[in-house]
Amino acid sequence: MKQKLALAFGLAAIIVGITYGARNLRADGHKVLICHVTGNGKAHVIDIDWNAVQTHLAHGDSMDVAPGLKAGDPCDPAPVLK
Repeated sequence: MKQKLALAFGLAAIIVGITYGARNLRADGHKVLICHVTGNGKAHVIDIDWNAVQTHLAHGDSMDVAPGLKAGDPCDPAPVLK
């Protein structure tokens, strides 16, 4: 039972990650827009390689970038509740 529950949570995490990540993927499939928090607490959109996403998320960046924003635009790193 615990294995099934762990598998269900794992699959749910993958689905959520794909759902939120896919809307920020660029056409080349290797870049993603994230809301990057700087040392002074401000945040702006940056365009990074998909392989760097986990590192950025680990220190407080967010993949929840509002539609229409581009690299360099200010952003809000707080997740938007839907």
